[in-house]
Amino acid sequence: MWTRRESVHRAQLAEHISIYAPQTAEFSERLGATGMPPYQVHAVLERILAGQANMLCHQDVFWLSGCLMIALIPVIWLAPPWASDPVRPLRLPDRLHAGRGDQKRGGSRIRHNAYFRQHLLRRQIP
Repeated sequence: MWTRRESVHRAQLAEHISIYAPQTAEFSERLGATGMPPYQVHAVLERILAGQANMLCHQDVFWLSGCLMIALIPVIWLAPPWASDPVRPLRLPDRLHAGRGDQKRGGSRIRHNAYFRQHLLRRQIP
């Protein structure tokens, strides 16, 4: 996105720089009056154009970042309180606890839940 927006801004800014534009002609004459050859005048214009396109690209990226942060405010605001509390013990839903119905299906779910409790949670589940 960064380079794409820079090239877009560069093309938009380059549309306004022309030999026939009075501002460009005046700027070129001022630089020429200091003793710069024409190729250096064009290099200075190119450098200014690249810097301004890069600045506008940064502005676009920071604007997008700001919109993203504002869009995330409701997500953070509406997040459940247990999502940010590391001290509160985690309680498994009832469907993950092994019951009599699981024993009839071969017990694989019981083994999985035992492994989950022992190795991943490392807490006592009430």
